[in-house]
Amino acid sequence: MTDEIKRRVMYWIIICLLTLALAASFWEGFNRLQEKNRTIDSLKTVQERVVEDRDRYKRLANSNTEGLSNAEEREVLWATRAVLSETNNPREMLLIANVIRNRVDLGYRGRETAKEVILDPYQFSAFNPGREMRWRYINMEPKHVSSERWEEAWTAARYAMTAPREVLPFDNPCVNHFVHPGGLAGTPNWMYEMEQVRLGSIQRPEIVFFRQNRTEVCQTEMSTLAAPTPPR
Repeated sequence: MTDEIKRRVMYWIIICLLTLALAASFWEGFNRLQEKNRTIDSLKTVQERVVEDRDRYKRLANSNTEGLSNAEEREVLWATRAVLSETNNPREMLLIANVIRNRVDLGYRGRETAKEVILDPYQFSAFNPGREMRWRYINMEPKHVSSERWEEAWTAARYAMTAPREVLPFDNPCVNHFVHPGGLAGTPNWMYEMEQVRLGSIQRPEIVFFRQNRTEVCQTEMSTLAAPTPPR
């Protein structure tokens, strides 16, 4: 093979390699563009979903019962009554309702609905047997309190009793106790078996929340908790 032929062969080999490299570069660029377009489409879909969810939540916020089954409505009603009996602070309302939800989901002390949890003797003081205010709160309806207080309590109770567990402030169902320290004559024995939950700026001295962490009861019950117990 002459030198001229060799040069021509090498020339075409180089041309072919450059062509393949250029084609590969174009193909990679095309794939990146396609992936970018898919990402943009995906983000648009997510954005549309967020807008739809936001509009739906706004609509639900303007309705006390829209989207609730009869059973869910009963759960929210009882949680609202308990919340109103414990605090006037909107920030605390959600946390108290969350404790009620945690007890329902765990079947704490054998109680499996919000009503059973709240009427469980000596658990929620306003509902204790013999208390004058017991029947007031048991029968409480919107007409018995200001519309603002009822709306705040209902909104907090609705969120706590119906939202997915992972978005609750206390997503661990073992957070199922709270006290008003100022109203305690002494220290209940159960407080020695629990850990106080730190809430930062949300917490006030008037109310303290606790997580069961030194007893086997909560952990045993948690192991069987696959999903929130549906309201009855």
